[in-house]
Amino acid sequence: MTAPEFSSGAARLLAGDTLRLLSLSHFEPIFGPLSGRRVGLVDGVGNVGDHLIYAATRQLLDAFGVDWIEQQPGDRDEIEYLLLFGGGNMGSNYLREMRRRQSALRPDVPSIVLPQSWMSPEPGPYWRCYVRERRSLTHCPDGVLAPDLAHRLRCRHRTT
Repeated sequence: MTAPEFSSGAARLLAGDTLRLLSLSHFEPIFGPLSGRRVGLVDGVGNVGDHLIYAATRQLLDAFGVDWIEQQPGDRDEIEYLLLFGGGNMGSNYLREMRRRQSALRPDVPSIVLPQSWMSPEPGPYWRCYVRERRSLTHCPDGVLAPDLAHRLRCRHRTT
C-alpha cells in the first residue's frame, strides 16, 4: 500500500502552515456586546465537529473579553446571559440536544443560541438566535445570520 497523496494545501497544513481564519470582526456582532459581561456557557453533547465549535466558542469568548463560566442545565450561578451551544442540531430531529437547551433555560436570564443550522422549528423562549445559513431562516425567521464559530478556531500543529 502506498502513502496517500495530499493536495498542495493539505501538504502545507500538514507541514505546519496556518490557515487563514475569518477576521474577529465577523464575530463582533455576537460577542462584542458581551464584552466584560458575566455569561454562562452550555455545551451540547454533539459529535467531533460540534466539539471543534465548542473550542472555538471559548477562544472567541476570551478574545472579546467575556467573563464566562461553564454551565450545566440546572445551574443557577449569577450570570447576565446564557449562551447555548452552536452547531447543526436545532429542531425536533435532534431531541437530545433540544431537551438539553430547553432544560438549561432560565426565566431570569436571556438566552442566546450561538450559530446553528435549523432543521425544523424549535420552541424557545430564546432571546436571540443566530443561524449559520439563510435556509435556517425558514424555521427561525427572527434569526440573525452569522458564521459558524469553527471558522475562527485556532489549532496548533504538533510534531512528534
